Amino acid sequence: ILHLATTDCAATDAGTSNATHLLCDFTRKEMESLCRDEFQQLIRPVREVAIIS
Repeated sequence: ILHLATTDCAATDAGTSNATHLLCDFTRKEMESLCRDEFQQLIRPVREVAIIS
């Protein structure tokens, strides 16, 4: 679900009145899918240490 703010500082859905913001609702599964690469980059050092030890 996308909540888009309009250029006149009104929001198309509740939650914001600032035209510089975009509110998005994601399920956990959708968020994990979107952030898969970032998550892998974060855990890479942990994996390397686990392999070395």
